[in-house]
Amino acid sequence: MEHFTKRAHQAIVLACVEAERMGNAYLGTEHVLLALSSLRCTASNILVDRGVDLAALQKKTVELVGDRTRPLENQDPVDMGSVSAALERATPRLNKAFTRARVEAARLHRDQIGTEHLLLGMLDDSTSVATEALRSLGVNLDAVREGMSKGF
Repeated sequence: MEHFTKRAHQAIVLACVEAERMGNAYLGTEHVLLALSSLRCTASNILVDRGVDLAALQKKTVELVGDRTRPLENQDPVDMGSVSAALERATPRLNKAFTRARVEAARLHRDQIGTEHLLLGMLDDSTSVATEALRSLGVNLDAVREGMSKGF
C-alpha cells in the first residue's frame, strides 16, 4: 500500500468518481488530472501559479477522452474509501506515473506522496491524456516540471 497524503488519497478517490461518471472501467491519468484540478491542493495551486485555467483544463481533458470512453460492464462501484481498490483499475500508464511520483517524493525527502508528486509523475509521460490536455492549453510542461522540482 502506498503512503499518500490525505489530499492525494482524496484525489485518487475523486479520480475514481470521475472515471465512473465518464463511464470508464479504468482509471487513467485523465481522471487523476481532473481530480487534481477539482481540489484545492498543492498540484492545482502549482498549475494556477503557472497560468493554467483549471476550468478550461477540465473541459479539454473531457474533450480528449470523449472518443476513448467505454461503458462500465458489470463492474462493482469503487469503494470510495479504498485507494487499493482504485489502484486495481489503474492503467499501466497511470501505474508508471504512480511509480514516478513515489520516486519524486523520495528524491525530495518526503515520507508521503502528495498531489504535487502525482502531478510530477504524470508530466514525465509526454503521450498521456494528462500531458496532452496541458499542452493543448499552451502549458510549458518543462517549466512546470522545473518549477516544481525547485520546491513547492
